[in-house]
Amino acid sequence: MWEKLLEIVLFVRTGQHRTLAQILKAFIGGKVDQARISGQDMATLRRLFRFFRSVYAQSGVKASRLATDQPHFYTMVTSVHALKLMEQYGQPVLRKKLFQMSKLIDGKIMAPKGKKKAFDEYMALSSKQTTHPGRRNARQELFAEILEAS
Repeated sequence: MWEKLLEIVLFVRTGQHRTLAQILKAFIGGKVDQARISGQDMATLRRLFRFFRSVYAQSGVKASRLATDQPHFYTMVTSVHALKLMEQYGQPVLRKKLFQMSKLIDGKIMAPKGKKKAFDEYMALSSKQTTHPGRRNARQELFAEILEAS
């Protein structure tokens, strides 16, 4: 749990994806990353997790792989933050899109028209070497592309 939260805090702070080794190094030895969470970072994290609480309140989302599988969860959180998806869609629309994404990842619905290849690539990137920064960036881009079509 703490490892997941630390990853998200460091991403919110820097906007950079990191490997687990880089996260550990930053936490133990990096002066910049050892600083206390700023008021602005804390406000951002509270806003994000307040929104995710409302997403999880939807039937089935809390038990979905989007919510419980680390690569999907991390991609969802970092995408919403980095790509400013709440501002782009508004919270009610984004909530619906994330609900659809949870059903898609769980195999309950088909990929949106024209997005099967992107979805298959996203799922492949979510299955191995999931903490590699390049793969995280690629997953984030594909996540946003699929979400747009939902």
